Amino acid sequence: MKIVREVSLILEPFDLVIKVEGENKQEIDAFVSNLKEMHGFKEILLSPTLKTLKRKAGTRRIDMAELSLRERITSFDEVLRGYTKEEAIEEAKRCLRCKKPSCEKGCLLDLPISSYQEDYDARGFVGLITEERFEEAYRLILTKCALPATLGRICPHPCEDNCLLGKKGDPLAICRLKRFVADYIYEQEKLMKANTRDFYAELIKGIEKKDQRVAIIGSGPAGLEVAYELIRLGYGVTIFDKMHALGGMLYWELPYYRLPKTVLQKEISNLLSLGIETRSQIRIGNMDDLFTQGYAAVFIGVGAPIPRKLGIPGEDLEGVYPGELFLKDVNLGKEVDFTGKKVVVAGGGNTAIDSVRTALRLGAKKVSLVYRRSRREMPGHVHEIIEAEKEGILFYFLASPVRLMGDNKLEMVECVRMKLVETDESGRRRPIPIEHSEFLLETDVFIPAIGRTPDTGWLSDIKLTKWDTIVVDENGATSLIGVFAGGDVVNGASTSGEAMASGKIAAQGIHAYLQQKS
Repeated sequence: MKIVREVSLILEPFDLVIKVEGENKQEIDAFVSNLKEMHGFKEILLSPTLKTLKRKAGTRRIDMAELSLRERITSFDEVLRGYTKEEAIEEAKRCLRCKKPSCEKGCLLDLPISSYQEDYDARGFVGLITEERFEEAYRLILTKCALPATLGRICPHPCEDNCLLGKKGDPLAICRLKRFVADYIYEQEKLMKANTRDFYAELIKGIEKKDQRVAIIGSGPAGLEVAYELIRLGYGVTIFDKMHALGGMLYWELPYYRLPKTVLQKEISNLLSLGIETRSQIRIGNMDDLFTQGYAAVFIGVGAPIPRKLGIPGEDLEGVYPGELFLKDVNLGKEVDFTGKKVVVAGGGNTAIDSVRTALRLGAKKVSLVYRRSRREMPGHVHEIIEAEKEGILFYFLASPVRLMGDNKLEMVECVRMKLVETDESGRRRPIPIEHSEFLLETDVFIPAIGRTPDTGWLSDIKLTKWDTIVVDENGATSLIGVFAGGDVVNGASTSGEAMASGKIAAQGIHAYLQQKS
């Protein structure tokens, strides 16, 4: 039986055409029946040995239910409520089933999203969703991703930027479908119909355990990914973290309305069930101690926790609250009350967007965001920016703070208008101030959220860059033999997906190093 796929981009919406040709009419009929029943195709041409089927692929994605504006600004409940089973299947059916899916080239974790074999049997998890094979989809995702429900909520999904559907409409909601699969399985577990730890146990079934142990410093996304990869290769793994809870910035900085702690803790618990050991509230001072304890290799994934300063007058005034510290205090449950206050946030990344939306939920009367470039250049997730706009955040684009003013206590932020000129090393146009364009914003609280830097002063024996990030080779190896690094401590402040991707690389580097050493 021969199958030919043709995707038409001329018509609106997309047409997906499949021609099925062969000698065995019974086999063709059974195959065509499945396509019609499970995937919504219609026959448009019939003959005993040639059948052509056609399906429209909607240009608009299936919307996900959201918490109402009235509810969300008075609570930290999760805003995006998730897909129902029916919605997920309908969205998954929009997939064009590209023979060479470009979406997978954009995936940082190399997930099999929509690949299909020549017999049209689904390999990608999207195809499995259309056939209601949710457990198989979950198993498939777990082969590449340790935290599917977590990343399904926070990943910037570069895979969707490559989706062919995006050329004439909305790209496939790949990230939301990944979240659906994990959420669905977790709901089944609540109904006593599944045990997610069994899925994880399958990953190490039959794996021969090795004598070598690896120490991981830091339990953020990079460290968790390294642990996940190495435990499946048979190594003993111990995670060390200076905090009392695991997850790094996933736990301490991301607001609950974006990533409920129950979801993160559930997935970390599943991960640890593979036999990963943890040592919380321990600060590592040097590598020698770990090697003395018998660890054969070390991975450093301590992130970039130090907030950058603007370097403007008045940053020592009462009322200045760095974004990273602000979000961490809120997640720690400390009393932070902005009721009736005016809040100004500086920055354009995810920390800045999280800060303005969190301030609003803490009762602030007016929340403004000042960003030195235009909206187009904002590095924050587009969806989060849109949600902030919906919630009433005021945006001052092409503006930058130059002075904080007040008598011991903050009262005003002086800003200057900016204009964009040629591109800089980031690939974005460089902002420069416009003369005599200063203006004032009244405020009670000023939250700078312009980036983070690593805390690497304790790494005296390891080569660093001028930005205090760790220098690594293509395998994640540092200048110190047996020590590897990844995530923000190498890349600077980046996304969780990028941190996990670098963790994958480092894990393979550690494996190759230990294999050569043994």
